[in-house]
Amino acid sequence: MTNEYKEKESKQMEGFDLSFRNPEVRVWITIMLPSFIIASLLLFLTDIPSWYATFALPFVSWISFFIWRFLYKRRQVKDSLE
Repeated sequence: MTNEYKEKESKQMEGFDLSFRNPEVRVWITIMLPSFIIASLLLFLTDIPSWYATFALPFVSWISFFIWRFLYKRRQVKDSLE
C-alpha cells in the first residue's frame, strides 16, 4: 500500500462527529425534534381520523433536512475547490 492510499483511506474512515459542534447534528435536532414532539402531541391528544396526516409532519421535516444537507455539502465542496 502506498502512503497516499493510506492517507486517503484514513480520511474516509474518520467517522461521524455526533456532537453539537457538527452543524448537521444541530440542524437535525432543530428540525426533527420539534417535529416529532408536535406529531406525537397531534397523534395522542387530537381526534384526527387519519393517522397518515399525523406522520406527514415528520416526513416533510425529514425531507427538508436532507435538502438542506444536500445544499450544505454542495456548498462545502464548492468552497473547498476555490
